Amino acid sequence: MRLAVCISGQVRNADATLPPLAKLVREIGAEVFISTWKQPGTKVSGFQGPWHVQRMFGPVFTRFLPQPILGSGGIPQAVPHFESLVAQEVARSSRPMTIEYLTEVFNGARVHVEDAELLDFGFATMSSDNNSLRMLYKIWRANEMKRLRESQSGT
Repeated sequence: MRLAVCISGQVRNADATLPPLAKLVREIGAEVFISTWKQPGTKVSGFQGPWHVQRMFGPVFTRFLPQPILGSGGIPQAVPHFESLVAQEVARSSRPMTIEYLTEVFNGARVHVEDAELLDFGFATMSSDNNSLRMLYKIWRANEMKRLRESQSGT
């Protein structure tokens, strides 16, 4: 193996983001290792600015929003219950991530999918930082998949 791309964490906006990434990966000839959660992402709090809103909703939607709403915290303040509305819509319109879907999009990638609701790190006192723990775990898991492939191929 000469070049590897590790994709880890929770997928957001899969139909818009994954196919272009897969095309790029094919162009550079990299092997792909994916460790993700079955549940699609819905993070909507803590906007850092227009680029963050655009990442969540796309450039067309973002273009029509007034500038004050695009600032940090603007959308949740302007739209009551914004987070729960978006979470409901994402749950309704998003497909769960599956090994079959991801290997199809990434043409034979090595994929590991877990149900986030079944994973408990057992750190009750650190519950406010569970997202970081989950993110770091997925980074580690994708890298372990790559390392296993390296040891099997001798490269």
